[in-house]
Amino acid sequence: MYCPEADTIVLDAQKMKAVVHTPKCKGCDLCMIVCSTHKAISMHPVNEATGEICLDEEQKESAGLGQAYQG
Repeated sequence: MYCPEADTIVLDAQKMKAVVHTPKCKGCDLCMIVCSTHKAISMHPVNEATGEICLDEEQKESAGLGQAYQG
C-alpha cells in the first residue's frame, strides 16, 4: 500500500509471503520504514549484471529520493 510503484510487492498466496518484484523496486526504502517494527524487509545490493540480490553482502543505504522516483 505504501510502495510508489504498483505491484512491486505482491502476496504469494501459496506460501503466504510477500514477494518483491526486484526489477520494479526503486530502492526508496518506504517499505522498510513501514515494516520496521517487524524487521520484515531488508535492503541488499543487486548485481547489476545478473539482477540477482546479493544476500551475503551487508545491507546498503537506500537510493536517494531523486533517484528512487525518476522515470
